[in-house]
Amino acid sequence: MGYLPQHSLENLKKYSYKAVDKSLLSRYVLNPFWTWFVTLWPVSVAPNTITLTGLSIVFFNFFTLIYYDPLYLTERDGENVGPPQWVYYTWGIGLFAYQSLDAIDGKQARRTGMAGPLGEMFDHGCDALNTTLEVILASRALGLGRSWWTVASQIATLANFYLTTWEEYHTAKKAPPASRDWWFRLVFSTSLAISGNSFSSNSSVEKRMDIDLPFRVSRIPLWKRCIFLQRGGSRFGSSIKWESSNFPVWYRASLFRGRTSLAPVWGSNGHFLYHLNVFRALCRLSFQSQLFLGYFSGPVEGIIMIVVIYLITGYYGTGFWEQRIWTFTGLSRVPLINKLPNLPLNEAFMVFGAFGLAFNIITSYMNVRRAAKALKRSQEQFHTPPLLLLLPFLFTALLQIAWLSHPKFDDSYIIDSAAFVPFLCAWGLQFAHMVGRMILAHVTGGREEGRFPIWDWVWVWSVIGAVDANLPLLGIAPIIQRSQRHTSYFVWLTLIVSFVAYARFVTLVIGDITNYLGIACFTVRKKDEKGVWRDAVPTGDKRQ
Repeated sequence: MGYLPQHSLENLKKYSYKAVDKSLLSRYVLNPFWTWFVTLWPVSVAPNTITLTGLSIVFFNFFTLIYYDPLYLTERDGENVGPPQWVYYTWGIGLFAYQSLDAIDGKQARRTGMAGPLGEMFDHGCDALNTTLEVILASRALGLGRSWWTVASQIATLANFYLTTWEEYHTAKKAPPASRDWWFRLVFSTSLAISGNSFSSNSSVEKRMDIDLPFRVSRIPLWKRCIFLQRGGSRFGSSIKWESSNFPVWYRASLFRGRTSLAPVWGSNGHFLYHLNVFRALCRLSFQSQLFLGYFSGPVEGIIMIVVIYLITGYYGTGFWEQRIWTFTGLSRVPLINKLPNLPLNEAFMVFGAFGLAFNIITSYMNVRRAAKALKRSQEQFHTPPLLLLLPFLFTALLQIAWLSHPKFDDSYIIDSAAFVPFLCAWGLQFAHMVGRMILAHVTGGREEGRFPIWDWVWVWSVIGAVDANLPLLGIAPIIQRSQRHTSYFVWLTLIVSFVAYARFVTLVIGDITNYLGIACFTVRKKDEKGVWRDAVPTGDKRQ
């Protein structure tokens, strides 16, 4: 039995993706590099393979940390000397490689014709895993180690990721109902009748039509609409698919090197008949996901900043971040500034990150608010107030804090032991499972049905751990976590369960999507009409 119901699978074909990136660094520096970098990859390499390669590099960096510093102790903790300084250079190179590979997978998908919801699901899943791994690595490079500052970094980083997913879920665009484009249907049907043989005919009868239209038809001037469709719009990313068995005419859209040619056929005699009903489909456009990246965003500037942190630590060591910020910057004698706390550089970095998180919260909220107003104008509304859907993340964050506070906030069994890193990994896997279900609900049209995943069963283990750890508040001794060793055992059990749950989720979802859409995940293959897997490498590309 599959993970996704049939109606959710059908919605996959209505989905399209668009990103808005305002980053100047991305536009003028990184994107030209990415555009060149993707050309080094043969079209026989699947885009998800590129994404997985990037994640594998991050896992390699993580394993070097475990090898050199399995207890996750900083140099200031005593005898620990930490990883060799050259290791931090490899972390910086590895993270930049991950960013580059993560950026070109979409370009590779368009080169190979493998773009679709599976790619977005896989990309976001890898990003969710990378988020926690980089928190662990960056906190070690900053010399934070086992501390509440690392916990704060985890919360802030996951919150940014959750906000981006929450925003994307609520800002997906959907075309207006057919009744609002009746002028378009009338004008274009007249154009078809006049243009006649300007469209290529085809004697075969197809019952499915694909046309690329990534925006609302109602926003296009009437005189341009016919021109656009006659010239084709296949260079854009979204597509419309519908069954035309209810129409008296079958239309076929053939894709030839960026052009979409319509071939309406009636029987085998090639007689061109045009019917107004076909334009009902044009007014039921696919819903389009919109990812907003501002002038400063985590996937671009945030990652570059962490790369710089790794390089600085590689050169100066973690002790560099123990310097006081006003002393280091020479501002300690400036009036007003000398009255502010003279924090170490690593802690100051966390404070600045908090301000960045606050800015991202406001920005995401404003984007969602605009989307809500647009829905209201179209006489629709969200099933649940968007702000309420931030509560699941807040609940999980408070849940983990409550567990970490055992037996005391300043004397935590987990933070002060080798179980801290497994705890963060379990937390990250649970988070990846949660946002994975959010993205899945999004790409399968869950917003229209109000299917936002408010509860995730993998939290049960954290709930048990938090409740058991805080039983002393009720005058009851913990049942499971009676000692630090028992706490470590339960943390490791939570990690195993979280890993199995997430692995099961990923396997089932990939299996359902690949089988339904007829596309492979790690190879450039598609199913033909008979259900047989065939290579889908573009024949016009010489680098196969």
